[in-house]
Amino acid sequence: MRPTPLTLLFALGVTALAQIPTTCPDGGKPGFSDKAAPTTNAIDSADKGCPVQGIAPTKFTADQKKAEEAQNRAKNNFCAQGTPEIVTIKDMADLQASVTKQKLVTPREPPLDRSGLVTLGEGKQAQFVGFVFEARQEGGESVNCGDTVADIPASHDIHIALLENKPTTDPNDKTPQGKAKADTEECGSFVAEMSPHHRLAAWNADNVNAIANLGLRVRVTGHRFFDGSHVPCTNGHPAPSQPKRVSLWEIHPIYSFEVCPLGTCDAGGWQPIEEFCAVPGRCKAPANNAKKKSGE
Repeated sequence: MRPTPLTLLFALGVTALAQIPTTCPDGGKPGFSDKAAPTTNAIDSADKGCPVQGIAPTKFTADQKKAEEAQNRAKNNFCAQGTPEIVTIKDMADLQASVTKQKLVTPREPPLDRSGLVTLGEGKQAQFVGFVFEARQEGGESVNCGDTVADIPASHDIHIALLENKPTTDPNDKTPQGKAKADTEECGSFVAEMSPHHRLAAWNADNVNAIANLGLRVRVTGHRFFDGSHVPCTNGHPAPSQPKRVSLWEIHPIYSFEVCPLGTCDAGGWQPIEEFCAVPGRCKAPANNAKKKSGE
């Protein structure tokens, strides 16, 4: 097992890092480096950027800060190991059940010890094929240094709810009945997140929602991660003020987001989102993705 960036940092006694590493400890390339034109966003600047551990809230106790920073390092791991394992929503739900059964975490609290999560697969590459329910532009979170970086979409995560089948409800339906049905469907999803670090301009919530509106299949590859700050839905119902999902296991960060322009692409034909959306008008969508409160 190769060391992750955070393992190497601890070994060197390093507690702060202005930039996400552009080379993995074993010399390999991180998840963002195979893009056609890797970018360095403001959040990655050497002097004003966000360290790999983010910035934990000042109100946290010492142990809470350590746990939050450990979780943020996991969220910022672009060097997940091995060939991507194909995962299903059932796999993610089963992993959630294992965490609960083994009592590896306290609800809504990142664990100080993530070794049990690593045993279950955190830190390995995962790949999911399905459909987008909805993408949402997030706001400031500790992983991306909260309010200490520019409050713009390019500094924050993009939250993507994924389903195995095409959505049957409308996430923008605000009627009581429509919202209830949409909430139930989203409770059967799991989450993938586009990190702001080195993110291409084409990786934005509007483009992802345009792909969802076209009903196209997507293939998402990245780091397998457990988000201990939340609780999943129960019996198809979300907990108050909690993002809707069947499991707290995520693909976070996303290394590759691909689109199937026609058919299923079981025999090939996948296109990176930046290539798919390069066609004029193809991904044009209304800017209806209002920034959500932090933590979603």
